[in-house]
Amino acid sequence: MELKHDAPTDRRTRQGIVKLLCEAGVDVSDQRLAKPSVLHTAASENDLDICKILVDSGADKTAVDSTENTPLHVAVNREKPLEEMVGLLCHQKTLNAPNKTGFTPLHLAAEKGDLKVVRTLVQAGADINVQAPSTKLTPLGIARHYKQHRFKHQPFSDFQGVMDFLHSCGQSKMEQKDRQPTRRLVRGRTAPPDEDKSQLKLRCQLKEQEEEGEELKKRIRTLEEQIQQYQDKLYPGGCPMAMSERHRQLLTLNHRNILSDLHISIVIPALREKGVLTQDMEEEIRSCKTQNGMNRKLLDILPTRGQAAFYVFRQALREDPGSEHLAVLLNEEESSQPGEKDL
Repeated sequence: MELKHDAPTDRRTRQGIVKLLCEAGVDVSDQRLAKPSVLHTAASENDLDICKILVDSGADKTAVDSTENTPLHVAVNREKPLEEMVGLLCHQKTLNAPNKTGFTPLHLAAEKGDLKVVRTLVQAGADINVQAPSTKLTPLGIARHYKQHRFKHQPFSDFQGVMDFLHSCGQSKMEQKDRQPTRRLVRGRTAPPDEDKSQLKLRCQLKEQEEEGEELKKRIRTLEEQIQQYQDKLYPGGCPMAMSERHRQLLTLNHRNILSDLHISIVIPALREKGVLTQDMEEEIRSCKTQNGMNRKLLDILPTRGQAAFYVFRQALREDPGSEHLAVLLNEEESSQPGEKDL
């Protein structure tokens, strides 16, 4: 059983057909030829009524596609997900299930800054402390990252609201633990719980770590500005030093991994901001029809943009949670050559 992605088809007619097929006993969880299940397709088309029909007919909410996305992942990752559909597709086994990139549905909702969907998932039982394997970021960490770097913002994005909500959920859980009395007898009477001091100490430590992190970010920004000033003095008129042969080799050696894993929409703004790419270059890259084609065009342009282009590109990879492994590949290759100094 397969839904056709045919926008002109009358929605009610499609719903009637699906309902008749379900009543006739069609296997709604069939995934022949390794295609996504029909529930995945209905979720991707944002068709709530058909999703209801399929779920009522026993469709498997825990089915995964080739990227290990469940129907819940697909529904959450829609440009404008329906809260009711997200609630319908929630299942104990899928709420905290990671996809191939290690993201749970709550990670995806936090990444988009969708407060309503985040609230729906948490109320259904999603774990707010689950970490993505590659980046170790929680949903709160994801929201904070994308708020700071202003990636993937949608009109409905509310990263601050998501952060406040997840933070309050974390605080309420700690408060619930604080309220649990620890009973011990001291000379015949019940002593008050002594967790309060340890919890307060832990919170103070966390606050100090957050303040140290903010201070470190300020120092990094200051160093970046100093580097830029140094480069402006070293290369008057904006004429950069040619990219070194070693850095060209690094890009060539990791060409295949970069082609397949690079998030071009995240890297381009950083390259434009630092002057590595011009507007014409960006338009030339975005004119490519496929993601692979855009990545390939960027890798063709980078070696022609000077020595600084390599460092700006690598720093952009480090700042994207989904591309840190590419930055690590470049670092490992560099460290194998003793005596070399980073910029």
